[in-house]
Order: sequence, then structure tokens, then C-alpha cells
Amino acid sequence: MKSGNTSAEDKLLYFFRMEKSRVQYYYIIWYLLLFLIFTGSRAQNTRYLLNHYSIHNGLIQNSVEYIYVDQEGYVWLGTYAGLQRFDGYNFTSFSFDPDDSTSISDNFITTIFEDNSGNLWIGTYSHGLNMFNKESETFLHFRKKPGSVKALSSDNIPRGRKVITQDREGYLWVNTNYGLNKINILNKTVEPYFGDFKGQIVYDKKEHAIWIASDRLKKFSIKTHNLEFYDINKSV
Repeated sequence: MKSGNTSAEDKLLYFFRMEKSRVQYYYIIWYLLLFLIFTGSRAQNTRYLLNHYSIHNGLIQNSVEYIYVDQEGYVWLGTYAGLQRFDGYNFTSFSFDPDDSTSISDNFITTIFEDNSGNLWIGTYSHGLNMFNKESETFLHFRKKPGSVKALSSDNIPRGRKVITQDREGYLWVNTNYGLNKINILNKTVEPYFGDFKGQIVYDKKEHAIWIASDRLKKFSIKTHNLEFYDINKSV
């Protein structure tokens, strides 16, 4: 090949290289289209297996008020007729027994929470709070009893809401329909706070505060005990 000139052979080689690249490109596109069509058709034909549970195969009540999965993977169900534990195969029921002081305080379960030590806390509609010991399978009751160190501000724990949380120091916080409660898990004592605390609660580790969601947003400072309110900014 002479310098500065392009021979017919060079042009032909260039053409073949370009055609080869173009063919490879088309093959890639074709394979991608086939892959998408195949996976799409499989997704459309996918069938999900759902198991239905009712009073006919394990549940003690068809209406479930609250569901919680603990650290061990057990599913806990709060119903109007008691508490149930499901291991994936069988249900175990826990119901109020007037002749057993270590049974759950009421069958109307409203909420469930597990603390860092693995204890379950079960709220009821009208008979306070229960701490469930998984090893002994017994319940410790926290009720509104004036003069008791375990006295809650109210026996009514709101239904189907997240009203129990734990702070970075290990204290449990339980919101009721009448007052917020700080529980020392170690010595089982309760410190109630009264005011406009109604709503679902979330602990903010960075702020060391509890956010409360209801008809308006509120923030309770654990350090100062100050309750702030956040209203809609109508000027925005």
C-alpha cells in the first residue's frame, strides 16, 4: 500500500470489520429481546402459593388486630380472643384465665412489641400491659393501680397502633389513651407522663426523643420532658 492512499483491499477489510461489529450488535439486541420476552412470560405465568388460616385450621379468631414477628422468627397474632404464636406449622394460644395470675390480663390484644432482651410486651384494650417471659411462658401485669410501682397512666392501650418503643438507655415507652409511660424493665417500675401524648410513637436515637403522630406531629424530649407541637404552616 502506498503512503497516503487507501487500496480497495483496505476498504473491503474496513467494510467487513464494520459489518462484523454491526452483526454482533444485532445479535446482542436479539438475545436481549428474547431474554425479556422469556422472563416476562414466566413472570406472567408465576403462581404464588398462599395459605389461608381461619378458625377452622388454627386461629382462635378470624379477625387479627396486630401481627408481630420476633427475633426468633415466630409470628405473634393479637386477636379479640387472645394471643397466638405461630411457628410456621402450629398455633399456640395464650388466653386469660381468672384462676391463673400469670396468664395474660385480657383476651382483647391491641399491640405487640419485643424489647432488646427478647421480652414480649402485649397491650390490651382495657386491662393494661403484659410482659411475656418466653422461657417460663408467664405474664407480668402492668395496670392502672394507684400506689403501685407498676401503675400505668391508663389501662387502655390503643388498638392496632405502634405505641411501644425502647430508647437507647433501655427504657420502654408505652403510650396509652391517657398518658405516656416510661418503664424500667429491670426493676419493673413505671413513671407516667400526662398531657397531649395520644398517637403512634417512634424513638429518635439521634435526638433522644419520641416522635408522636396523631392529628398533629409532636416531639417529646426525653432529657428535658418538653413536648413540642408541629402545626401546618398555612403560609406555605
